[in-house]
This record gives sequence, structure tokens and C-alpha cells, in this order.
Amino acid sequence: MPDPGYPLWMIPGGQVASKTSTPSSDAKVALIEATLAVIMVGGIRDVTLASATRAAGLAETAVIDHFTSVEDLLEAAIRYLDTDLAEELARCEGQPDPIAAFAVFLVGDFDNQRARTIAEYELFVYASRRPATRPLARRWLTGLNDLVSTWTESRRATRTIVAYADGLRVQALVSGERLDPKVVEATIKDLL
Repeated sequence: MPDPGYPLWMIPGGQVASKTSTPSSDAKVALIEATLAVIMVGGIRDVTLASATRAAGLAETAVIDHFTSVEDLLEAAIRYLDTDLAEELARCEGQPDPIAAFAVFLVGDFDNQRARTIAEYELFVYASRRPATRPLARRWLTGLNDLVSTWTESRRATRTIVAYADGLRVQALVSGERLDPKVVEATIKDLL
């Protein structure tokens, strides 16, 4: 695996931060963040229990306290991302202009964390390939559908905006094009 220029357990922008204070949950979060970092550098194919443990800077035996397989670890990473996304979508919904807030989130998240966005997509494609994990992949669509449905009663508009958000991010990943939150906001409002 190539050297990313920073410790894998340290995501660009800061160290792993746990939402709780127990050493066990700190280690679990560190392993999940390390898994995302491994994916960011080399793709999902580079994830092993050993690579996640090394990247987290933990003892080799630490991973077995939390995960029984690579699949278990990847599913935990998907759930972790889903929780972050749900919190962000709830934050957008609570803003005076939730459409503008969502556009800023969509663009800011992408611009600030391009490698992490790629890792997220890799994980969701992984989840969509497996019947047991497909519901995890659907949760992004469900959360975004729920948010957009507060803006319009039209199911067609809701589905179109969800597709637009996903398609826009994929196109920006491939093209390297910078997204403009004002353009994204205006487009969403036009689609309503």
C-alpha cells in the first residue's frame, strides 16, 4: 500500500474522534476510521483486519475484540458513515433554508474530503453487491428521500433530486470539476 504521507489513523483534517469516552468504543471507532483511511489510499481491496489494526496504531489483537471478519468491519464502516450522514441531513433540515444548507453540505463535503467521498462510494457499491448488506446501501437514499420530501410533495421531484445529488457527485469525482453550491441550490430549486 502506498504511503499517504500521514498516519492512516489520522484522516486529513484531524484525528479520529470518538463520540463516547470508553477505551473499547474509542478502539472500535479508530478501527473504522482506519478502515476508511485504508480505502482512501488503496481501495477496498486493501482492507484486511491486519491493515485496519496497523492503520489504527493498535495492538494486533485489538481487532478481534470488535470485528470477526473483514465483512463485519466493512459493514461497521458503512453504518458509521450512515450515522454521520443522518446527522448531517438532520442538520440541513433544521436550517432556515434547508436546500441551501444541503447544497453547501454536498459541495463542502465533496471538496473537503474527495478521497473520503470515493471511499464512501466504494463501500456503498460493496454493500449493494451483497443481499445481506444491500439495505445498508439503501439507507443513503432513504435519508436523502426523507429530507427532500419535506421540500415537495412530488415523488417524481424527490426521486429526480436524489438522482441529481448522486449523479453530480459521481460526475465531479470523475471530472475533477469543482462544484458551486449556488448552482447546486438553484438546480435543486428548479427541479422542485
